[in-house]
Amino acid sequence: MIAAMCLNRDGDLVATASEKGTLIRLTNALNGLVLYEFRRGSDAADISQLIFDQQTTKIAVASSNKQTIHIFIVVKEGDMQNAKK
Repeated sequence: MIAAMCLNRDGDLVATASEKGTLIRLTNALNGLVLYEFRRGSDAADISQLIFDQQTTKIAVASSNKQTIHIFIVVKEGDMQNAKK
């Protein structure tokens, strides 16, 4: 089950947190493909908020019962290709 969800500013990425709070998935909103999967930890956590920065380069994950914030780096496909050059 999904415990939390958010869209990035452009509306092309959906972030979801699992009910257990250990996995964060970023899915292409247009075709449903999972592009990224981040592990927040192995202990269960109540994810209270997911939020992208304005450029969709980072996503913050806040946990209410653990009182933690995790920040993950998001690299879009075009950025990965440019970084390899």
